Amino acid sequence: MPEFNKACKDFKIGVSEENVPILFSLFDKNGDGTLQYDEFINTVRAPLSLSRASLVDQAFDLLSGGGSELEIEEVKKTFG
Repeated sequence: MPEFNKACKDFKIGVSEENVPILFSLFDKNGDGTLQYDEFINTVRAPLSLSRASLVDQAFDLLSGGGSELEIEEVKKTFG
């Protein structure tokens, strides 16, 4: 939280000091009091469009061989 507060000030994002904890809680999805990279990125990044999500699904299916999990070895076989 202190680093987040400092970043808000340093980057002059226009959030009042009393609203910083509210903004932080929106990013801190798991409520553990820390902000992980994935929590930050998933909050600021726009959702995938339907066409882009479809391409991601197709790529996952291709790499995983139609399974529900993707192992790094499968990716290495494809791109290695």
